[in-house]
Amino acid sequence: MDRLAERLFALPLLAAALACLVRAYLLLGDRDFSWSGIDHMLHGPATLRPVVFLTVGGLCLLGALLFWAGLLPGRRSQPAGTPLFGRDAEIDPKGHPGLRRAFLMLPVLAVLALLADHFPWARDAGPRR
Repeated sequence: MDRLAERLFALPLLAAALACLVRAYLLLGDRDFSWSGIDHMLHGPATLRPVVFLTVGGLCLLGALLFWAGLLPGRRSQPAGTPLFGRDAEIDPKGHPGLRRAFLMLPVLAVLALLADHFPWARDAGPRR
């Protein structure tokens, strides 16, 4: 694949990362990010949502950076005229196709998590008054 296609794959990942990180920021509200307060912040099911969004956003951001840098190339490509078999045959392993597929599916999972967060059962996770 050429560099333009790799960078185009990075754009949906970057958009999903920003959406997840903004959603996590809004869910955390005015809470402190210091390590001293993280112990009591991670108790309860309502605090699992920001952790999930921070994790998915971080992974999407990592995938966008890897695609932008060209470190997740597609299939192995052989230049024209390269022997396919025999003494002079050489195949250079390039990239990790499983990792590439995982990063291509990550924006879809991020959007599904964002959509699932807008359902009424997701908002009312705490006790009712």
